[in-house]
Amino acid sequence: MATHKLPPETVVQMLKDNGIQKVKLFDAEESTMSALAGSGLEVMVAIPNDQLAFMAEYKRAKEWVRRNVTRYNFNGGVNIKYVAVGNEPFLTSYNGSFLNVTFPALQNIQNALNEAGLEIR
Repeated sequence: MATHKLPPETVVQMLKDNGIQKVKLFDAEESTMSALAGSGLEVMVAIPNDQLAFMAEYKRAKEWVRRNVTRYNFNGGVNIKYVAVGNEPFLTSYNGSFLNVTFPALQNIQNALNEAGLEIR
C-alpha cells in the first residue's frame, strides 16, 4: 500500500535487478499481472481473508480463478506457481472469525483450479 505507487513495470524490474525471484500478491490487479507476464518471476496469488466467505460459493470461486489465474495462464504469461487461500486465517488475533469459511473456500478454489486444468498447489 502506498500513496505514490510506482508503475508495475518499474517494480517488476526492480525485483529482478535485486535478485528477487518470487512474489506474493493479495491483489492481482490487471496492471500488476500484465507487468509480471513474461518476467520469469514466480508468483503466488492469494485470496485475502475478507474474501474467504465469498469463495464458499463455488460460482464465485470459479470466477475468481478465471479472473486471477486462468486469464494469465498462456505461453509468455504470468508464472503462477501457487494460490493461497487466506492470509494466516487461523491466527488467534482473528478470534476464529475465519474458521468456518476457510476450508469451504479452499475446497472451492481447488476444485475450480482442477476444473480449469491447472496444476497449481
